[in-house]
Amino acid sequence: MKRAAVLSLFLLSASAQAGDPNTARATEMYLKVVKPIFQRKCFDCHGVATVFPWYHQIPGVRQLLDHDIREARENMDMSKDFPFQGKASPSDYLDSVEEVLHDGSMPPFRYRLIHRDSALTEEEKKAISGWINESRE
Repeated sequence: MKRAAVLSLFLLSASAQAGDPNTARATEMYLKVVKPIFQRKCFDCHGVATVFPWYHQIPGVRQLLDHDIREARENMDMSKDFPFQGKASPSDYLDSVEEVLHDGSMPPFRYRLIHRDSALTEEEKKAISGWINESRE
């Protein structure tokens, strides 16, 4: 975890020194504001430090959760900061996150049924939307 933070700060510093203030602002905004939201709301499926709920031990449920998490990480692994790892370009990931903000498709409905506080709040959506806009500039 420390290594990733040091690397992120290095990249932030390097982009600022390279004269790209928009990239530096977007990186800083991601690290300070957006990443903590993603850690609370998305990393259980889109990261490597999954905290499995008690019901993960139930046969059938375990296989469903393992499949969903594996698929989530293959499509968008948020473990190593932005740009995320997976099958898409950084621009495509920004589009995907923005789409999810608008359509509310993440987390999936069956997850929200059990984890009532897992959906993004309006304040969190605004923060993420601001980061997306800053990242595109």
